[in-house]
Amino acid sequence: SAGRTIVLGDGAEILVKPLTLRQLRKFIKVTKTLNLETDALTDDDISNMVEAASIALEKAAPDLAANKDALEDVVDVRVFASILEAAMGADPEE
Repeated sequence: SAGRTIVLGDGAEILVKPLTLRQLRKFIKVTKTLNLETDALTDDDISNMVEAASIALEKAAPDLAANKDALEDVVDVRVFASILEAAMGADPEE
């Protein structure tokens, strides 16, 4: 799969490709407890979202993925949803 271009909060574009199985293993551990009902998000949920985004972006944008503070500044809820879909291999045309 060619991946999907995601526009971050600062306008930067990143091509996010589906996760490898190794990445998926880490990703699932982080996201399986995630509650994405935005009115019920806890601090832990947000930390898990940052961790999940970091895993999803580690190949596409390694410097950003390694910098959790920077990541929190450019990923909003909409961007996070797009990253999640791209990482899981969702077809943007669907």
